[in-house]
Amino acid sequence: MPHPKDLGLVRRVIAADREAFDALFVRLFGRVLAYARRRVGDDGRARSVVEATLREVFEALPSYDGTEPIEARAFVIARRRTAEVAGKAGPRPSPLGHAALAPAEDARP
Repeated sequence: MPHPKDLGLVRRVIAADREAFDALFVRLFGRVLAYARRRVGDDGRARSVVEATLREVFEALPSYDGTEPIEARAFVIARRRTAEVAGKAGPRPSPLGHAALAPAEDARP
């Protein structure tokens, strides 16, 4: 299904319409940030994901054809970026901490 509203907004951004740029940025920023925070668990790393994601989205706008919502494109990129960041950081710590990994006192043979 074509998304003419998104296509119109993107065309305005490409034409250097500052209001269109701001509208698209605001529309994507909060949702991508919330997603990245859930995926990487750290605000600083999440903000890095958002920065890289939005940069890639905006750089690719000339190829946007309106066949999908612009958010769909943003979340495909964000998913890849969060996987890259999560992989570099290693596994997330257990919410139980290291104590949950220690053997129980009464578990000795």
